[in-house]
Amino acid sequence: MRRDGETGGQVIEQVTTLLEVTDVNLAVEFRMSVAPSEGNGFIAESAAAALAGWLRGVIEAESFEQRLRAEAEAYAKERVRSERQVGFGAPQPPSR
Repeated sequence: MRRDGETGGQVIEQVTTLLEVTDVNLAVEFRMSVAPSEGNGFIAESAAAALAGWLRGVIEAESFEQRLRAEAEAYAKERVRSERQVGFGAPQPPSR
């Protein structure tokens, strides 16, 4: 039978390992903010809360970045569309 602390520690270890392979900077941030170091007295509840908070922050930051990218792309497309309408067109015959 596993205790919560052991399970939480295993999850944190797996996340740390995955991040070290995929994004070294994120792995460093994760280690500094979530992963318990030896002798710091992290208990299971604290580690779980830190992990949940860190993940929530990373997801929110990524969502915000994607939203900014989408808005910038939409703005650029609209700007190009509006500038093309103002551009060259067939001259209109003079009105009499």
